[in-house]
Amino acid sequence: MELLAAFVRSHAPASSCPDDLHSDIAPATDIQAVLTAIGRREVGHDDPGPINLANTCLAGADFADAQLAKTILLDANLYEASLPDANLANAALTGATLTRANLVHANLRGTGLHSAVLKSAFMPYADLAQAGLAGADLTDASVSAADLVLASPRRADRGQRLLFDRVQRPRSRPGAVRRIARRRPDRRR
Repeated sequence: MELLAAFVRSHAPASSCPDDLHSDIAPATDIQAVLTAIGRREVGHDDPGPINLANTCLAGADFADAQLAKTILLDANLYEASLPDANLANAALTGATLTRANLVHANLRGTGLHSAVLKSAFMPYADLAQAGLAGADLTDASVSAADLVLASPRRADRGQRLLFDRVQRPRSRPGAVRRIARRRPDRRR
Protein backbone atom coordinates (compact mmCIF):
# COMPACT_ATOMS: atom_id res chain seq x y z
CA MET A 1 0.00 0.00 0.00
CA GLU A 2 2.88 2.37 0.68
CA LEU A 3 3.89 2.15 -2.98
CA LEU A 4 0.37 3.12 -4.09
CA ALA A 5 0.23 5.96 -1.56
CA ALA A 6 3.62 7.22 -2.75
CA PHE A 7 2.29 7.21 -6.33
CA VAL A 8 -0.65 9.41 -5.27
CA ARG A 9 1.61 11.76 -3.29
CA SER A 10 3.96 12.23 -6.22
CA HIS A 11 1.34 12.48 -9.00
CA ALA A 12 -1.33 14.47 -7.12
CA PRO A 13 0.41 16.85 -4.70
CA ALA A 14 -1.75 19.44 -2.98
CA SER A 15 0.05 22.13 -4.96
CA SER A 16 -1.46 20.67 -8.17
CA CYS A 17 -5.02 21.55 -7.11
CA PRO A 18 -6.37 24.48 -9.12
CA ASP A 19 -7.12 27.67 -7.21
CA ASP A 20 -10.63 27.91 -8.66
CA LEU A 21 -12.17 24.57 -7.73
CA HIS A 22 -15.51 23.84 -9.39
CA SER A 23 -18.19 21.18 -9.05
CA ASP A 24 -17.07 18.94 -11.91
CA ILE A 25 -13.51 18.46 -10.66
CA ALA A 26 -12.20 14.91 -10.38
CA PRO A 27 -8.80 13.29 -10.02
CA ALA A 28 -7.07 11.81 -13.06
CA THR A 29 -8.25 8.31 -13.94
CA ASP A 30 -5.04 6.64 -12.76
CA ILE A 31 -5.17 8.48 -9.42
CA GLN A 32 -8.82 7.52 -8.89
CA ALA A 33 -7.99 3.88 -9.72
CA VAL A 34 -5.23 3.86 -7.09
CA LEU A 35 -7.51 5.53 -4.53
CA THR A 36 -10.19 2.91 -5.22
CA ALA A 37 -7.63 0.13 -4.70
CA ILE A 38 -6.51 1.71 -1.41
CA GLY A 39 -10.10 2.13 -0.23
CA ARG A 40 -11.13 -1.43 -1.11
CA ARG A 41 -8.05 -3.20 0.25
CA GLU A 42 -8.35 -6.03 2.76
CA VAL A 43 -7.50 -4.15 5.96
CA GLY A 44 -6.33 -7.30 7.74
CA HIS A 45 -3.42 -7.58 5.30
CA ASP A 46 -2.18 -4.01 5.78
CA ASP A 47 1.47 -3.22 6.26
CA PRO A 48 2.32 -1.91 9.71
CA GLY A 49 1.79 1.81 9.94
CA PRO A 50 -0.85 4.08 8.45
CA ILE A 51 -1.33 4.93 4.80
CA ASN A 52 0.14 8.37 4.11
CA LEU A 53 -1.85 10.56 1.70
CA ALA A 54 -0.77 13.85 3.29
CA ASN A 55 -0.50 17.01 1.19
CA THR A 56 -2.38 15.53 -1.77
CA CYS A 57 -4.97 16.92 -4.17
CA LEU A 58 -7.93 14.53 -3.91
CA ALA A 59 -10.61 17.04 -4.91
CA GLY A 60 -13.68 15.30 -6.32
CA ALA A 61 -12.33 11.83 -5.48
CA ASP A 62 -14.77 8.96 -4.97
CA PHE A 63 -14.19 7.20 -1.65
CA ALA A 64 -17.65 5.63 -1.20
CA ASP A 65 -17.41 2.78 1.35
CA ALA A 66 -13.62 3.23 1.51
CA GLN A 67 -11.57 1.74 4.36
CA LEU A 68 -9.39 4.68 5.37
CA ALA A 69 -9.12 4.19 9.14
CA LYS A 70 -5.91 5.68 10.56
CA THR A 71 -4.99 7.15 7.16
CA ILE A 72 -2.83 10.27 7.23
CA LEU A 73 -4.57 12.99 5.20
CA LEU A 74 -2.88 16.03 6.75
CA ASP A 75 -3.41 19.14 4.61
CA ALA A 76 -5.05 17.05 1.86
CA ASN A 77 -7.50 18.80 -0.45
CA LEU A 78 -10.74 16.78 -0.50
CA TYR A 79 -12.94 19.50 -2.00
CA GLU A 80 -16.27 17.92 -3.02
CA ALA A 81 -14.90 14.44 -2.35
CA SER A 82 -17.51 11.70 -2.11
CA LEU A 83 -17.04 9.82 1.17
CA PRO A 84 -20.44 8.28 2.02
CA ASP A 85 -20.13 5.30 4.39
CA ALA A 86 -16.33 5.73 4.40
CA ASN A 87 -14.42 4.52 7.45
CA LEU A 88 -12.11 7.35 8.52
CA ALA A 89 -11.95 6.35 12.18
CA ASN A 90 -8.85 7.74 13.89
CA ALA A 91 -7.62 9.26 10.63
CA ALA A 92 -5.44 12.38 10.67
CA LEU A 93 -7.22 15.16 8.77
CA THR A 94 -5.63 18.16 10.47
CA GLY A 95 -5.61 21.10 8.07
CA ALA A 96 -7.48 19.15 5.38
CA THR A 97 -9.97 20.85 3.08
CA LEU A 98 -13.32 19.05 3.02
CA THR A 99 -15.40 21.89 1.61
CA ARG A 100 -18.66 20.57 0.13
CA ALA A 101 -17.56 16.97 0.81
CA ASN A 102 -20.22 14.25 1.08
CA LEU A 103 -19.69 12.50 4.42
CA VAL A 104 -23.13 10.89 4.84
CA HIS A 105 -22.91 7.99 7.33
CA ALA A 106 -19.10 8.36 7.39
CA ASN A 107 -17.24 6.99 10.40
CA LEU A 108 -15.10 9.86 11.70
CA ARG A 109 -14.89 8.51 15.25
CA GLY A 110 -11.75 9.79 16.94
CA THR A 111 -10.60 11.56 13.79
CA GLY A 112 -8.37 14.60 14.14
CA LEU A 113 -10.11 17.40 12.24
CA HIS A 114 -8.18 20.21 13.92
CA SER A 115 -8.05 23.30 11.71
CA ALA A 116 -9.81 21.39 8.91
CA VAL A 117 -12.07 23.29 6.52
CA LEU A 118 -15.51 21.66 6.38
CA LYS A 119 -17.44 24.55 4.81
CA SER A 120 -20.83 23.36 3.51
CA ALA A 121 -19.82 19.74 4.15
CA PHE A 122 -22.78 17.35 4.09
CA MET A 123 -22.47 15.06 7.13
CA PRO A 124 -25.89 13.73 8.19
CA TYR A 125 -25.64 10.59 10.32
CA ALA A 126 -21.83 10.85 10.38
CA ASP A 127 -20.15 9.43 13.46
CA LEU A 128 -18.08 12.29 14.86
CA ALA A 129 -17.82 10.85 18.37
CA GLN A 130 -14.58 11.91 20.03
CA ALA A 131 -13.50 13.79 16.90
CA GLY A 132 -11.09 16.67 17.45
CA LEU A 133 -12.69 19.80 16.00
CA ALA A 134 -10.52 22.51 17.55
CA GLY A 135 -10.05 25.30 15.04
CA ALA A 136 -12.16 23.52 12.41
CA ASP A 137 -14.20 25.72 10.05
CA LEU A 138 -17.71 24.26 9.96
CA THR A 139 -19.41 27.20 8.26
CA ASP A 140 -22.77 26.00 6.89
CA ALA A 141 -21.85 22.37 7.49
CA SER A 142 -24.85 20.07 7.84
CA VAL A 143 -24.42 17.63 10.72
CA SER A 144 -28.06 16.73 11.21
CA ALA A 145 -28.53 13.58 13.29
CA ALA A 146 -24.76 13.14 13.51
CA ASP A 147 -23.24 11.40 16.53
CA LEU A 148 -21.21 14.07 18.29
CA VAL A 149 -20.59 12.39 21.65
CA LEU A 150 -17.56 14.03 23.26
CA ALA A 151 -16.89 16.04 20.10
CA SER A 152 -16.51 19.68 20.94
CA PRO A 153 -18.02 22.00 18.32
CA ARG A 154 -17.73 24.81 20.89
CA ARG A 155 -14.03 24.82 20.11
CA ALA A 156 -14.72 25.27 16.40
CA ASP A 157 -14.25 28.79 15.08
CA ARG A 158 -16.80 31.15 16.56
CA GLY A 159 -19.35 33.04 14.48
CA GLN A 160 -20.14 30.11 12.24
CA ARG A 161 -23.60 28.88 11.42
CA LEU A 162 -23.70 25.20 12.29
CA LEU A 163 -26.74 23.31 11.12
CA PHE A 164 -27.27 21.02 14.12
CA ASP A 165 -30.57 19.18 13.84
CA ARG A 166 -31.98 17.59 16.98
CA VAL A 167 -28.78 17.84 18.94
CA GLN A 168 -28.39 18.99 22.51
CA ARG A 169 -25.67 19.47 25.08
CA PRO A 170 -25.88 17.05 28.02
CA ARG A 171 -25.81 18.73 31.40
CA SER A 172 -23.18 16.35 32.80
CA ARG A 173 -20.51 17.20 30.20
CA PRO A 174 -20.59 20.87 29.20
CA GLY A 175 -18.20 20.45 26.27
CA ALA A 176 -19.91 17.39 24.85
CA VAL A 177 -22.84 17.03 22.52
CA ARG A 178 -25.00 13.95 22.26
CA ARG A 179 -27.27 12.81 19.49
CA ILE A 180 -30.97 12.59 20.25
CA ALA A 181 -32.20 11.84 16.74
CA ARG A 182 -33.21 8.35 15.74
CA ARG A 183 -30.47 5.80 15.43
CA ARG A 184 -29.00 4.76 12.12
CA PRO A 185 -30.40 1.35 11.16
CA ASP A 186 -27.93 -1.51 11.39
CA ARG A 187 -26.77 -2.65 7.98
CA ARG A 188 -25.20 -5.99 7.30
CA ARG A 189 -22.18 -6.15 5.03
